[in-house]
Amino acid sequence: MTVLSISSMANALAKYKKREKFDAKPASPMSSDELKELLGLGFGVFLVLFIVMVTLWIWALTILVKNWKNLPDWARIIGVLGVIPAVPVGPLFTIVIVYIAKGTRKN
Repeated sequence: MTVLSISSMANALAKYKKREKFDAKPASPMSSDELKELLGLGFGVFLVLFIVMVTLWIWALTILVKNWKNLPDWARIIGVLGVIPAVPVGPLFTIVIVYIAKGTRKN
């Protein structure tokens, strides 16, 4: 099973596009049905998941930057780790952490 992160999905999309150019005579003995699938999903489902993941990443990055001054140090660290594109479901954790921890910083 592959990890669903933004970077792995972007790499899979790039590989799909490269194979699609040579669809008439693929270099590997793959059938056309296998070429239409990415990570075991149909291309349409893959595209929807990719758009949702990118949207969550942008949302997480936006609220992290917007609430940076109001976050305690532990939430900042987890938030930054969550917006690294290679971390699976990291943006979702960042969104939850930021909304839970905002306004709890003690000066």
